[in-house]
Amino acid sequence: MLNKNLKEILDGNIELPTLPDVIMRLLSAVDNPESTAPDIARIIGSDQSLMAKILKLVNSPFYGMPRQISTLTQATVVMGFTAIRNIALTIAVFDEFELGAAVPEKFGYTREKLWEHSIATAITANVIAHKINYAKKEDAFIAGLIHDIGKVVFDRFCHEDFVTALTLADASGRSLFDAEVDIFGESHAFIGSWVTEKWQLPSHLVDSIRYHHTPDKGEVELKLVEIVHAANNLVHAEGYGNGGDDIVPEINGLFQKTFGFSQHDLHELKLEVKQNFESAVEFFQTVA
Repeated sequence: MLNKNLKEILDGNIELPTLPDVIMRLLSAVDNPESTAPDIARIIGSDQSLMAKILKLVNSPFYGMPRQISTLTQATVVMGFTAIRNIALTIAVFDEFELGAAVPEKFGYTREKLWEHSIATAITANVIAHKINYAKKEDAFIAGLIHDIGKVVFDRFCHEDFVTALTLADASGRSLFDAEVDIFGESHAFIGSWVTEKWQLPSHLVDSIRYHHTPDKGEVELKLVEIVHAANNLVHAEGYGNGGDDIVPEINGLFQKTFGFSQHDLHELKLEVKQNFESAVEFFQTVA
């Protein structure tokens, strides 16, 4: 049975943040095969703050551009439509969502720690995508970044119930996912996919959020779901940030079974994630 507060959200009685109109128009334009780089630049240019942030991020050390990118059209041509969409979406998510009241200190779960976890998951998903030659590498990054957006929804709009779920997970030694299902009747993966579907994000991104704990149920693009699931587990095991779970997953067998990774492959993956993490945190501090 659905928790009362979650039902209020699903019934539309609690107003959740929506993506700005400029982002919605950008999403539509990127999906339109007739759109051009100047079209994308004009849409973004209608929001001066968004334009400035995108140019700042594109020129950050994280992307390592060989020369300064000075215009949105140039950025769109160099980066590609999908990458620009994902940068804009990242900015919008950071701008629209704030966590609610402070979670008790003992859980180690803060907005900063959650975003560190999310950033590390994004990096890991991106590295995995490159190593297995997954075609939609930029989507692996954004899927990793927003995979836990449902936790932000729970924390902000159902805060007391979310703390109860954290408490239950901590006391019982179970996963936060399972504790949420007990308290809310659904998990952060469900509400995250519900919100992003309302935002009209591409179905394969929504699917990766919905099933990042249950990859065998993936419906749209199983490989992306597997990438996010594996990335999330590795980040938990390596201790980047804090997603609200104390359970340390076993990752060796997971990576061997899913991607055919040897112990050496997994070691190389961990090193690459570690090398990229600091620059990525600096990158996202530019957004905040």
